[in-house]
Amino acid sequence: MFGFQKFDDHSTLVNKMGDTVGVDLVEELQRGTLTPSDLRGAVLRCVGCRETGKCRQFLAEHAGETLDHTPSYCRNADTFEALKGE
Repeated sequence: MFGFQKFDDHSTLVNKMGDTVGVDLVEELQRGTLTPSDLRGAVLRCVGCRETGKCRQFLAEHAGETLDHTPSYCRNADTFEALKGE
């Protein structure tokens, strides 16, 4: 089991990755193209990732940029790509 802090940390990573690939997760929630359950699932996939250090470094290196795709190890790549296609 993990605590709220870990969930919050990974929620931040998911949001930052969304921003980095041009997906506004709050906007997607408001539109209904992303459900709260979908977002929770994305955060939980992130919690299970073993590349958190790489992810933090990637996000820091690309802060303020908008990229075409997530890094290959991102467990939410399909989710972000689907949202970009909507």
